[in-house]
Amino acid sequence: MIPHELTRRFASGKGAIFVGAGMSMGAELPSWSELVTPLQDKLTHLKAGDQYSPEQIAGWYEVHESRETMIDFLKKQLRRDCVPTECHRLIAALPVDLFFTTNFDNLLELSLPDAEVVYNDVDFSMLDAPRRRQLIKVHGDFKDSKSIVFTRSDYDHYLEDRPTISELIRLTLVQRAVLFLGYSFNDRNLTTILAQVGRRLGQLRRPLFAVLINPHPYVKLELDKKYGVTVIELVVPGEGRQLREASVLAVRSWLERFRTQIDRERNNFADTQSMLPGSNLPLPSGGFVGRERDIDKVMKALKVSRVVAVNGPAGMGKTELVIEVARRCEYGTKSDLTNRETLFAYSVYIDARDCSDSPSVLHCILDTIAETFKLGATRHVPLDQKKAQIAGMLAIFRVLLVIDNLRRATESGIAEWLQQIPEPSAVILVTRGQFSGVSVRVPIGGLETEDARAFLGEHLARRRIAHDDAGVDGLIATVHGSPQGMKMLVGQLATPGFPVSAERPQDSMAEACERVLADSWKHLGEPGKTVLRAASILTKNHISRDALLAASGLESGAFAAALHECESLLLLEPSTEPWSGTGRVHGYKLHPGTAALVGSALEDTPGLRDGFYTRLTAYHRAFVGKVVVRPDPPVPYWNAVVTQDMLEIDDEWPSIRDALVWATEHEPAHVIALVVLLAHYMDSRLLNSDRIRFTRAATAALHEAGRACEEALLRIDALGWTLIEEGQFEEAETEIAQGLALLGECDRGQAAGLASLALTWRARARCLQDRAAHAQEEIVKALRTSRHEPNWIRYRVHMVAGDIRVKQNNFAGAIRSYEKCRRFVNSYGGEEGYQTLPRLGMAHLRNGQPNQAEKVFAELLRICLADSIEIGALYARYGLAYIASRDAARRGGARMQLKQIRAQLSRATTSNLLHRLMDELEGMLDAAEARS
Repeated sequence: MIPHELTRRFASGKGAIFVGAGMSMGAELPSWSELVTPLQDKLTHLKAGDQYSPEQIAGWYEVHESRETMIDFLKKQLRRDCVPTECHRLIAALPVDLFFTTNFDNLLELSLPDAEVVYNDVDFSMLDAPRRRQLIKVHGDFKDSKSIVFTRSDYDHYLEDRPTISELIRLTLVQRAVLFLGYSFNDRNLTTILAQVGRRLGQLRRPLFAVLINPHPYVKLELDKKYGVTVIELVVPGEGRQLREASVLAVRSWLERFRTQIDRERNNFADTQSMLPGSNLPLPSGGFVGRERDIDKVMKALKVSRVVAVNGPAGMGKTELVIEVARRCEYGTKSDLTNRETLFAYSVYIDARDCSDSPSVLHCILDTIAETFKLGATRHVPLDQKKAQIAGMLAIFRVLLVIDNLRRATESGIAEWLQQIPEPSAVILVTRGQFSGVSVRVPIGGLETEDARAFLGEHLARRRIAHDDAGVDGLIATVHGSPQGMKMLVGQLATPGFPVSAERPQDSMAEACERVLADSWKHLGEPGKTVLRAASILTKNHISRDALLAASGLESGAFAAALHECESLLLLEPSTEPWSGTGRVHGYKLHPGTAALVGSALEDTPGLRDGFYTRLTAYHRAFVGKVVVRPDPPVPYWNAVVTQDMLEIDDEWPSIRDALVWATEHEPAHVIALVVLLAHYMDSRLLNSDRIRFTRAATAALHEAGRACEEALLRIDALGWTLIEEGQFEEAETEIAQGLALLGECDRGQAAGLASLALTWRARARCLQDRAAHAQEEIVKALRTSRHEPNWIRYRVHMVAGDIRVKQNNFAGAIRSYEKCRRFVNSYGGEEGYQTLPRLGMAHLRNGQPNQAEKVFAELLRICLADSIEIGALYARYGLAYIASRDAARRGGARMQLKQIRAQLSRATTSNLLHRLMDELEGMLDAAEARS
């Protein structure tokens, strides 16, 4: 059997191989025990029949003789005139770029003539071009006798003597599917690292596989339970030399089949590279002009330094320039392929302005890198562990990090972290000022004359402003070719009666641009200044016109005039693209230079920013309430269950989220109100981390205000449900218990409904933990106590009752429960079916009704795509993949569907219960392929 998970990972370039001594036996080299037997024979003081480990024998021999004598003995035993076997050639033919071996022989080197060979930390050099193959000789090489790991002392000091190689092994076990060949797993050093990975990284660990000949059942059990290694068992008859020869043939046959399956997988799915991390660079703005001189300067800087700072005043187009550099540095682009120093396999873009609600900017940077590499769970580990994991990825992959809008390197240890960026990766910082701790800086100035003329001519033509060459050159000279400065001058020219800023030759570029901006600001009316100040509170996210009107506090007519004035002067720029693709909303944004000027004005007026946020948050409360509140159910929180109307919130969500972050510290009443309105919206959009964060803030505020019944509701439903979805069962039970403890302060009617709901969610948590008896007890109580409760409570109780019946293999009973749920939910207007329809579909499927199941999943997908209910759409696609998996001809398509679902889901969470369901389905696919 060849597990499909192993095949899939190797086919997508995410595999690595460890080769042990067993693979050299086919070349007539000794096994590990055969290698040390002659040494043991020379140690005459050892008692016959006693058992000693190979490293003990080697250590005693080293003390008895000398290390040089021991190394000479090893060299003679592992003679260098051996020829690689067919197995070695098959291993070398696999699509792998990272090989590890604990062998001292050179059989793999001969099979991998293009590979870079590394055998100690001192000579450790990472890939000098993306995807070049690399062979790590974990236990050293005879070229350097000090690198040899053979004795007990060598093993004891391995992790401290070779920290780089040790960390590379750990990160490989995290990042890739690893195949072990030729091991008996008596290697103490390897099992130590495996155990450490298991303890430190838990669920981050990728699949591990080992091909073993006739393994003992206890060995299989230990490898599985203790190290997470899946054993691929090859049953080979015979003893002694006959067994040895038959084992070589069995491994060869297995490798041939493995290679065939990989080729088939790669042919089936042309986009297997999508499994690898990818660039998250922003799309080109379309306005990039020239700059070849500056691009060349940055490229040259990358050849000599791992950390390059591109600095200059606001308005120079630094971000656009660096993004263009990153695109040219991507491997496989039009870049000069001889300049390997400036070629990178992956690019990661981080905007420091997005880090306002992270524990620190460094946390935010590391989290963005982890998300790009599809390791979302890294977000939840301590900072030191997070730094170590990211450092390992940057050492394995050739990554170019672009960190934009970073102002202070001293905060949160960023400067220190930058100095530790490992080769072959590199960083470009985009900053306005000087940046301490950076060895290479590339200052960016204005556009060169020809580029500036083209840039300015385009913007003058858009405004239909007549111009001659002398006039254009005069405008360029006024701001020394600054792109943003030239745009602001065009705005001044386009505004009737506005005095255009004059040239002052003594000004620097920064001074000239600040003066032009100050001139525009000075001649702007007070309403226009108010609009800009209001817009500045959301300088990263776009802000819609209505939200901007509300935040400004201006009367509608005055706002319209002020908005027009700001746009005319190009101080406030309209978004050219809708945010969500609906085409309904266009927003406004500020250039960072304008935002800096306006921000300083806000700092000079205490309370002004809070006033804008207060009005903006109040607008959001009214806007969201208008969108989501429905007449039935006629109860707060439940009157905001999921509906199609929530589409209108999608465009506003970035602004709403920023306002929620502010309100968490300043206006608890706003947090409470918005969470009550948006809890169901966040669930439907798979915003689980936001739902947990803001709901906890709301419950803290409710507790402070003594509003016990509302606090109980949010703890039991909003937090209890979401934590269960994330697999955080203990935390869920804690929140539910705290909610139950508050019910004594609620009126009898509310308390009864929440008590039924608490029993229901506890039953669900216990069902998911395979505690069937406990789950059954809880749901029986919930069914009994909820008989006279509102239908939106009974809907949830019967949904979980159906889940428990599925667990009991009572699929017909589960279908009846889910159908009853549909009747309940229809009585108060529906909840779009994204919770019950996937359950109903799976129950039909397991009840032997695939046609009914397919109809249900197709209906669910239609609803969820139309209403942007992300989690519902993922469940629908999972259900359709499950149906496809039952047909041998459609299994490839099912696997592709699962891969796409997992990639989309992992961007939001790595612990959602849907991950577990997909793991189970992939296991079923593996078993089906094995049988066929």
